Amino acid sequence: MLNIENDVLVKCDENEAKIVISESVHEIAPRAFYGSKNLVSVVLPKGLTYLGPGAFWECPSLKEITFLGSKAKWDYEIDSVNAGINVAVHCADGEAEVFMGTDIESAIIPDGVSKLHVSLFKHCEKLVSVTIPESVKVIEAEAFCMCSSLKEITFKGTASQWIRIKKGRDWNALFPMCDEFIPAEVVHCSDKDVSLRPRRRREYFD
Repeated sequence: MLNIENDVLVKCDENEAKIVISESVHEIAPRAFYGSKNLVSVVLPKGLTYLGPGAFWECPSLKEITFLGSKAKWDYEIDSVNAGINVAVHCADGEAEVFMGTDIESAIIPDGVSKLHVSLFKHCEKLVSVTIPESVKVIEAEAFCMCSSLKEITFKGTASQWIRIKKGRDWNALFPMCDEFIPAEVVHCSDKDVSLRPRRRREYFD
């Protein structure tokens, strides 16, 4: 049995083996499946927007996670790094990827992505260039933190659109909670460049 409150899956019965989550669910609470030792497979709705930390901790029998939404949405908008997922996630159009801490050298984020999740490219020390679509409205905390080689950021929208993007704490910091920043000094927008210096920490949300 699933405990669902206001479109949030709060807790799952620890004895469930196969679960298909209703499309009405938009969020999965932290530790929602914690300790579900019999859980083998989960189908997540395409409307999912949030996956809480530790959602799948201590699920030793879990073999399969299916996300009914797009690979782009899972990869870029849903923070799954801290959810305790140790199996492949199968999306509607391919297998999901995790970028954090990898050797990726360049990234072209697909059109239609609206949010770059927490720590998306954190510690990608070989990342040199990234292209961000104009559909992005939010860049969450530490999305490009510790990207010590990132010199080229291109935004496909206008400078005014870039300025309106909500940017999280330390999204472009060289290290968390410090006043040094990644090498990129400007963002190349469709109409002009926007300077990333000086940058004030208080301008960013948590």
